Amino acid sequence: MTCPSGALAKRGCRRLLLRLATALAVLPAGAAPAWAQAGADLASELQELGGGRYRLGSIEIDRTARSFVVPGRVLGHDRPDMPMEFLAGTKGGYKNYESIVELDTDAIRFNLACLFIGLDPANGRQPATHFDPQPVPGDPVTVHLSWTEGGEVRRIRAEEALTQRGQPSDRHEWVYTGSLMNPRGEYLADVAGTLIGFVHDVSSVIHHRGGLGVGGYGSVIGNDEVLPPPGSPIVLEIARPPAAAADD
Repeated sequence: MTCPSGALAKRGCRRLLLRLATALAVLPAGAAPAWAQAGADLASELQELGGGRYRLGSIEIDRTARSFVVPGRVLGHDRPDMPMEFLAGTKGGYKNYESIVELDTDAIRFNLACLFIGLDPANGRQPATHFDPQPVPGDPVTVHLSWTEGGEVRRIRAEEALTQRGQPSDRHEWVYTGSLMNPRGEYLADVAGTLIGFVHDVSSVIHHRGGLGVGGYGSVIGNDEVLPPPGSPIVLEIARPPAAAADD
């Protein structure tokens, strides 16, 4: 990637590249050769679109709005009452059988997009165990899903796509933590294919702060009355709330 001309655009671009370099610098030394190649590939893949916008694979980042969007699709399951643990998984992710939607990205790029809009893993902590009942600390984010229905765009908060014990959820409290590395130098979210979880698993990049279905396995399923049919294309948006962005 080369930075555009113009002082403001160049400064923004350099800050973006600095975040990329910082993110790659904290990766484990034992995995350096593989990650060095991955870092070079990501740096060359990053495209400047103008107006503070960038593209990283299928993800479009808006640094000015402190948000990014990524396309995907609603997943279909064998049973309508299939217990869910994740809002979103990676493309072809291992845990997609427990996810509401599949996104056209991997966890590395998704996490980098989070860093690019100013989210900081130092402010978060992964749950201690699967189904940890304690609230998860982290930078707050908003999560929305949108799709075209009858020629019009419909947009909902992510939790509206879920029901808990048959009732829609109204608890919109998502936080960014980033994921962790396993002893082999693999990014856990990429191994499991888990991007956004709500039962306090130990690998997701974004969590529901208070948790949904924690201590009640099987109580959370997809909201078929709201979601479009399985296979329908959707767009997921991650954004920093204005108050959080103003603290930068």
